[in-house]
Amino acid sequence: MMGGLAAFALVVVAQAGPVNDQLSAYGLKLNGDTAWSITKNSQGMAGDKRLRTLEIKRADYTMTLTFMSALTNYQVEQESKTEYASILGAYKAALTPYAGAVSRKLACDREFIPKDVRSEFAGQRARILLGYATERKTYGVCNVDEAKNEFAFLAAVLPGEHLVKLSAFRKKKGASLDVGSWKKQLAEFKLTAAKSGGSRVTKSP
Repeated sequence: MMGGLAAFALVVVAQAGPVNDQLSAYGLKLNGDTAWSITKNSQGMAGDKRLRTLEIKRADYTMTLTFMSALTNYQVEQESKTEYASILGAYKAALTPYAGAVSRKLACDREFIPKDVRSEFAGQRARILLGYATERKTYGVCNVDEAKNEFAFLAAVLPGEHLVKLSAFRKKKGASLDVGSWKKQLAEFKLTAAKSGGSRVTKSP
C-alpha cells in the first residue's frame, strides 16, 4: 500500500551481490546474511518518491524490505500509520452477509488478532505486528484451518530519513505464535558502524 503515492515506475536491478551489499546503502546489515539469498531486487519512483524493494529468503523465512526515500516527516508518519492500520483492520469484526435476525458480527478470536509489540530492530525499539496469514501470505486469518503462515511487520526510520517497511513470513510453527524467535530474528538487523546512532522510531497511531 502506498498511501496515495502515484505514478509508479519500476526498474529491475541486477540480483548480484550479497544481501549486506544491498542493505549497506541504507545503513543496515543483517547478521548471518550469507544464509539468505536475494530473490527480488527492484527500484522505481512513485511520483517524486524513490522506492527500493529487496526480497530475501532462507529455508524458513521470506522477507520483503521496501525502502522509501525523499519523504517529508509528515509523509513518513502517514505511510507508517496507513500500513499498520491496514493490517490491523483486516482482523477487525465484520458483518455477516445474512440479513434479518441471523445478521451478526464476526470477530477474530483473541489468538488470531496480531500481537502489537516493541522489540529491537536496527538500533531502535521498533513497533512490530506479529500474527497469522494464509498460505498465500495474505492477512485477515481468523481460524486454524487458514492459518498456514506467521508474519511480522514493522516500519522504521533509518539514518538519512529512509523509511523501511519490512514484511516477513514463515511457515506456522506449533499451536501458538513464537514471539521470542521472531524478536530474535528481527534483532539480527543492525546499523552499520558508520550509520549508528541516527535512527528513530515512527510514532504509533
